Amino acid sequence: MDDKNTTESKSLISTFTSLIYTEENKKIGLSPIHFHKDMEFLLVLEGTAEVILEQKRYVLQKDESVLIHPFQMHRILPARSCRVWSATCSLRYIPSLHNVLSNREAKAPVFRLSDEIRNMIVNRIFPAFGNNFSNAVFTLQQEFLIKSCFYAIGCDYMERVELIPADLQDKTVTVAVAQYLSKHYTEPLTLRQVASELGYSYQYLSRAFNKAIGINFKELLNQYRIEHAVEYLIKTERSITDIAYATGFQSIRSFYRTCEKIYGKTPKALRAHD
Repeated sequence: MDDKNTTESKSLISTFTSLIYTEENKKIGLSPIHFHKDMEFLLVLEGTAEVILEQKRYVLQKDESVLIHPFQMHRILPARSCRVWSATCSLRYIPSLHNVLSNREAKAPVFRLSDEIRNMIVNRIFPAFGNNFSNAVFTLQQEFLIKSCFYAIGCDYMERVELIPADLQDKTVTVAVAQYLSKHYTEPLTLRQVASELGYSYQYLSRAFNKAIGINFKELLNQYRIEHAVEYLIKTERSITDIAYATGFQSIRSFYRTCEKIYGKTPKALRAHD
């Protein structure tokens, strides 16, 4: 890989994103169940949206929100005429909030922000970052806004939802798998190999993983790969073949099949559409 592509690769991993999703743009509607290493906040601005969070379904009305913890499996399905604000933030910007929420989860995760925090988002965050912002380098003013926004959201969240101890037995296992996958997804992984690396028996890990995730390991691995691949398609000029192998796919055919299954388009069509 040349120096130009090396620089592009590093810049893809953003520490903050601010995006507006709709049913019409299909970006979330066709995306698979997935996870992030970061924290994600969703706010329905118009209409309704369905959120699948760790195999439970919730319907969010206008002005309702969820705060998605790191490595929680989720999927968002906006209805027609819906607008959803999605913001993700690296934990290195909000370590205290992450520490407070570690090993805890919401009994009922849907909540409403206070008027003050919602107004802060609309009047300060939206003008500063717009509807499609993704970056890893910030001005001091931007960094302050990001931190203040997520800590304010976190305070509202902790006041308005009941936090309970997480089911640590299964969650510890699945987080360990997700963390391992996030670091090694470009390698030809199998769940049996991951079990060996993490010190679990294959039978135990397979049961715990399927119970917590609801899809098989290969599907999740390819879904994680394709999300990174689509970023390369959109943000770089690297060849489709190079992107396929750089993100861990073992063949171009597998890359195309996964892309069409999840996004409904070939990699070439996705790049042209963007």
